[in-house]
Amino acid sequence: MSRHANRLFAFGTLPFKADGAGPRQKNDTDCGVFVIRNMQRYGIDWAATYNSDIERASLVVECLRHPKNEVGDLHVTVDRCLARISGSREVRETAVLPTP
Repeated sequence: MSRHANRLFAFGTLPFKADGAGPRQKNDTDCGVFVIRNMQRYGIDWAATYNSDIERASLVVECLRHPKNEVGDLHVTVDRCLARISGSREVRETAVLPTP
């Protein structure tokens, strides 16, 4: 057995190199959303157009409208809410779910 067998593994002991080439978050309030979007758009220059409020709302809508969400008519409720937010009077009673 190695002499380190009783030690817990610590990620902080791994070598780490940051080249500073990745996108930078401009606030300190939504790092989780920023990381999710960075993973989804890796390799694309997207951060210059990042808007925290829009991305946060979009992420919620994506989760709610996902086909694996088990609430059958949730997409209708989401569409109604989005129509109210956007000021639209037209609300679809049956919506086609986008493919994620």
